[in-house]
Amino acid sequence: MTVPHIAAHALLMAASSLLAVDGFALIITLICNVIFMALCVWLWQKPSGPNAWKLYKFSNYYLIVVFFSLALGGTLGL
Repeated sequence: MTVPHIAAHALLMAASSLLAVDGFALIITLICNVIFMALCVWLWQKPSGPNAWKLYKFSNYYLIVVFFSLALGGTLGL
């Protein structure tokens, strides 16, 4: 039952990240969302501890990239 919860959380996180961005950050966020969703589908198809760990590690980088693109876009006016 954990994999459906992970997928639901990922969908909510991806959708909410799109609400907060525009311009430069929107492009970066869309690219990250595609990768993130692909990893979620991969985990759904092949649920295992190592696959869940890879998704978790990517989610940390995902958030770093999204927040950095927000800050960079806001600072440079992109």
